[in-house]
Amino acid sequence: MHIPIREGRGVSERDGAEAPPVAVVSEKLAQRYWPGKSALGRHIKARPDDSSSPWLTIVGVAGEIHYDPFEQEPLPVLYVSYRQFPSDWSTLAIRTHGDPNALVPVVRRAIAKVDPDQPLAEVKTLDQVVSDALLGNSYVAVMMTVLGVIALLLSAVGVSGLMAYAVTERTHEIGVRLALGAQRDSVLRMLMAHGMLLVGIGLAIGMAGSFYLARWLSDVIFGVSATDWSTFGGVAAALAGVALVASYIPARRAARLDPTTALRHE
Repeated sequence: MHIPIREGRGVSERDGAEAPPVAVVSEKLAQRYWPGKSALGRHIKARPDDSSSPWLTIVGVAGEIHYDPFEQEPLPVLYVSYRQFPSDWSTLAIRTHGDPNALVPVVRRAIAKVDPDQPLAEVKTLDQVVSDALLGNSYVAVMMTVLGVIALLLSAVGVSGLMAYAVTERTHEIGVRLALGAQRDSVLRMLMAHGMLLVGIGLAIGMAGSFYLARWLSDVIFGVSATDWSTFGGVAAALAGVALVASYIPARRAARLDPTTALRHE
């Protein structure tokens, strides 16, 4: 599995049923019980609450690994010899080159030579194992993504409608400005600036609230920070873009109005 041995040795063939029971511990476990000291030669029990459980002599310290892809911190791990602690089931991992599925018949024949009655079940590639472990969370992630996109679209529609309404409400004012000689370009810029000011205030309040509430999500997300700048920046840019377009279209239409028509607008 390419798990490195940081200190001492790994479990070997000489650690059989008649040999003194040994163990290899992870760095996390070694640092927990013997901080700043070597764990080699020390003794530990696999089941502290079981008085019949033998004391194990630590012969090596292994590097950290993540058994669970959703663990943010590696767990303390204790490795023992399967000859000294046999189990009624086991998992055999085989490293291959090329298509791993092509090796399945060879493995079946090799196991049958040792024990013809030994069952071989749940043959999977490592990609399949990881995919199965992430299946439930993948469904949740897809569902949350769909809900997030729907929420973003609803926000975009709301911002667009609000900007259009705000510009429409100023149609009479626009007529007065145009009647007094204001340039259409200046009116357009004024309306755009006002609309983006409202959007900027809304985004500032929303970003502050999101950053404050995001800390409650830190324990349920993995692989990204709860205050992921790319996500916050992308959503803010998308809403700002929608607001820009939503402000420009009615503002451009209002700036082209005939002053007489605009003055009669109620």
